Amino acid sequence: MKTMQHRIWTVGVFLTCALALALAPTTAAHAQRNKKPKKDQTQTMDSLSYALGVLFATNLSNEGLKQVDGDALKTGFEATLAGESAMSADEANAIVQSQMAQIKEQMALVTKQEGEDFLAENCKKDGIQTTESGLQYRHEVVGTGAAPDANDEVTVHYRGTLLNGEE
Repeated sequence: MKTMQHRIWTVGVFLTCALALALAPTTAAHAQRNKKPKKDQTQTMDSLSYALGVLFATNLSNEGLKQVDGDALKTGFEATLAGESAMSADEANAIVQSQMAQIKEQMALVTKQEGEDFLAENCKKDGIQTTESGLQYRHEVVGTGAAPDANDEVTVHYRGTLLNGEE
């Protein structure tokens, strides 16, 4: 399982790559301001820009961030590319880390509650047994042969699920 620090690092790397990819064509466009781009170049830039937006939003959504202020995002993006950012990369990183930590904390609380709710309902189902540690299980087929001892090798067939019951 990824740690929060690893996920934040992943978001940072993604943002850096996205900015680097976006910066290269913008710099080239600046240098060729008076030249009219060819149709396929415009389509390629549009596709690349849109694809970067899709990947950026997908990554943020996967990390738990479901909405952003698009105007502020665009302003920060364009200001940074122009070298006129209102904050340093370190300041931006601190804000992102703080907000992502809060989001992850909230997500953890929701997930914990969902898990507790699932386990409370699941233990009521026919045949479900619960160990002292809270592990819940059900024997699909009870064996009739000799019980293995500590030196025996056994094969176990099981189906693992998440707390919400999904495999």
